Amino acid sequence: MRTATVAGAALIALVGFTREAHAEDGGGMQSPFAFGLGLFLTGVGTAGLAVGGHLFTAGDDACEGLSPNAIPTLAQIDTCIEGTNQQVGGIVAMVTGGAFVIAGLPVMILGALPADRPESAKVIVHLQPTGGAFELKF
Repeated sequence: MRTATVAGAALIALVGFTREAHAEDGGGMQSPFAFGLGLFLTGVGTAGLAVGGHLFTAGDDACEGLSPNAIPTLAQIDTCIEGTNQQVGGIVAMVTGGAFVIAGLPVMILGALPADRPESAKVIVHLQPTGGAFELKF
């Protein structure tokens, strides 16, 4: 517990010093929130791709024990159905993960652009108590 507290305090101090250094240089990110959001979305998408790939390959050989010349047992049928369901779940996870990666990468890149850059592309995040809005301007 004590190590986690020290590590957390060191991380907060590091972020604070880095922000002050960027403020003195006139640099910094255009939108740290957008960068963090993009990083989160990309991480979730990458995890979805990995889990989906695992599920898809795990259910790949579930129906291999079935013979076309013999009547399958209930256990073989259940195993085949579970494997097919795993493959479908894997496909859904991979498609969803890919969508998260495709959505997160541009948000992360636009958020990481320098703040003192000309107004060619801008990320604007509006947060209100009743909701929020996310705007990309090119």
